[in-house]
Amino acid sequence: MDIFLRIDTNLLAMAVLTFIIIMSINRLDKKTTMNRLFVLVCLLDMTELVVETASCFLNGVPGTFVYVLSNILHVVLFSVAPLLGLHWFFLVRNIFKPYRRTNKTLFFIMLLPVIVNFIVVLLSPFYGFTFTIGDGNVYSRGFWYYVTGGITFLYMLVSIVIIIANHKNVLKDEFMMIMSIFMLPVLGGIMQAIFYGALLIWSSSAMSLVIAFIFLQQRMIHLDSLTGCWTRDSLLYFISLRLNRKDGGFGAIYFDIDKLKQINDSYGHLEGDNAIKKAVSFVKMELGPGDIIARMGGDEFVVIVDSGSPEKISEILARIKENFADYNRRMENKYVLDCSFGADVYSPNYVNFEQFLNNVDTLMYQHKER
Repeated sequence: MDIFLRIDTNLLAMAVLTFIIIMSINRLDKKTTMNRLFVLVCLLDMTELVVETASCFLNGVPGTFVYVLSNILHVVLFSVAPLLGLHWFFLVRNIFKPYRRTNKTLFFIMLLPVIVNFIVVLLSPFYGFTFTIGDGNVYSRGFWYYVTGGITFLYMLVSIVIIIANHKNVLKDEFMMIMSIFMLPVLGGIMQAIFYGALLIWSSSAMSLVIAFIFLQQRMIHLDSLTGCWTRDSLLYFISLRLNRKDGGFGAIYFDIDKLKQINDSYGHLEGDNAIKKAVSFVKMELGPGDIIARMGGDEFVVIVDSGSPEKISEILARIKENFADYNRRMENKYVLDCSFGADVYSPNYVNFEQFLNNVDTLMYQHKER
């Protein structure tokens, strides 16, 4: 009965997490990097829950086989923990910087602590660095235990710093959900480190993944299903917050796809959808971490550039146009994929954002006529 009272939270977390994994596989778009990272984090956390629970049953049970098995389980337990923390970091980075690939140098730097920890943990059955399985196969912490936990928490803390630094670039309710997702495992880990024998970190991580699943479902409402861009309502809410900031101006690039109706009529609506997604991808390639793109309806989109510099907006626009030109040079499509653009910098002289947006829209149609 004592062992059940110790692992009951883990068992409940495993049941809930199993449901979340099944729902994620069935309902989330697996082509999206964020969703794939989420499922991977769920599987890693499930691994920790299963291994930690199994190790509790073996603790104090005599026998050579149990001794060997207990060492293997603890090697897995302490090796996967920093790896899970690293993927938490990549998950939050993808939330705020979905269009940026991870630099190879940065990736290696972030992975290095995981590799070092794995080597140390692998040697622990022989030297007791992270853990020891002593007389009677009783587990005890080694002096490296807090270093392993520290590596895991370091990834989580860096994630929280990224969240706080980018809090102005997400909706208010999204910010609170993201913060709770990453704070729960941190608090659970601190409690487990302080109170020896408590099993809280992986069960609290499982609970945070429930919130993360709700967050991903909610983003499906805020994001356009075809392109992954923000919806018009999400953009207007974001702008209502953005206008209250006094830390610099912003600009907008309004664009639509040229001759989309002809593409639909000649090659079908599926090809038309592919043209929209391809066009949006060329724009996303040039967006910075504070820039956003929203679908206003049909083939019309607006980019909010987190800069009040006309030169910066012109540079971004020039790179976007070059992406289209390069694509049309390389591909042998039956049609040319191109867009019309209008761009301007917001100023307090506009009565409201809608007036500003109408002006940028007019500039786009002037460009189209030319």
